[in-house]
Amino acid sequence: MAHNILVAEDDDDFAKFLGDLLQTAGYRYVIFKDGLAAHRAFKDGGFDLAILDLALPNFSGVEVLRFAKHKNRKIPILVLTGHDTPETRALVKDAGGASFLDKKATPETILKELAALAKRSANE
Repeated sequence: MAHNILVAEDDDDFAKFLGDLLQTAGYRYVIFKDGLAAHRAFKDGGFDLAILDLALPNFSGVEVLRFAKHKNRKIPILVLTGHDTPETRALVKDAGGASFLDKKATPETILKELAALAKRSANE
């Protein structure tokens, strides 16, 4: 089953990298360039997984994460950020993030994490 992934990423180069990676792996995805657009998309529903950046315009990734978990607490959300600190990890965990990776993670690591989240989601 191909999963439908919401991607919230405002950096064009990283968004293209993620899109290419997800497409090659057989995932369906939609990229949103700001927090407001991602917020609206979560409101409409239809996504199985999500990848969020934390530094988004209009709504922060943490605000989007909290809203997404309020709308659908079972949706697994991977936070991919360049701001990897213990404080940020704690903030993401408290907001309901299922997983956290630094943007420097390898493509293989990102795909393995998405596969694990998808498997976990299917078992719930």
